[in-house]
Amino acid sequence: MDDEVKVEPHCKKTFRNPTPVGPPGLYSVWTLISNIFRRMPIAAEFAIVILVAFGLFAYNAVIGWSRGLGNDVITNADLSWLVTYELFAFLIIATFLRARQWRLSDFHPQVSWKLTGAGVLLTLGILLYSTVVGAGLGTWIEFPPLDTSQLDFGAVLLFSVVNGIYEETFVVGYVARYLVRQSIWVMIISSTLIRFSYHIYQGPEAVLFILPIGLMFAYLYVKYRRLWPLVLCHIILDVVALTLR
Repeated sequence: MDDEVKVEPHCKKTFRNPTPVGPPGLYSVWTLISNIFRRMPIAAEFAIVILVAFGLFAYNAVIGWSRGLGNDVITNADLSWLVTYELFAFLIIATFLRARQWRLSDFHPQVSWKLTGAGVLLTLGILLYSTVVGAGLGTWIEFPPLDTSQLDFGAVLLFSVVNGIYEETFVVGYVARYLVRQSIWVMIISSTLIRFSYHIYQGPEAVLFILPIGLMFAYLYVKYRRLWPLVLCHIILDVVALTLR
């Protein structure tokens, strides 16, 4: 019997057309942007956050201070503009910091009944201080009047909530976290000076109220690492300042 010989069929090679390459998706774009942001020096990050958050306010405060203080009238349109700017700036900064691998927990935003009570007590202490200082020094320091008669309470409340969250998140929470490797007093003084820079237009009020409040807020945050009492206190103080003056 002759040996059988198997003949393997020839393997055909197939050539496929390359998969068409479409425009990069959102995830790819975000990855690219995130990598660029992540390579930035940390000092550049700090400058970007502070300038976006408070640069315009500080500039306007200096201009207002240089022009002198007068009877300022605040309208609903003014508050609407501030809310719009702060929400937009908050979104930009939050996206930037997320790309830099910051997390919400880095700001210690925990909310509880205990922390709420602490915020209320802090507010009462500041109001008492403001009343005593205002009554004692008002005889020889003329505080500029602030006309808030045109404001609606809804506009005041919305602004107070947005502004309280916005300011304390960045002027205390971010600054303290960024300077965590520095001394406690470097963190406290840095936060206070930044806060003072965009309140300088208030003149004597900024020195008598903003500086001590800034020092107290920064100290309490550095000591206890809790943002909510400061945010709540800021919200209440804004409501009081815009409705009871």
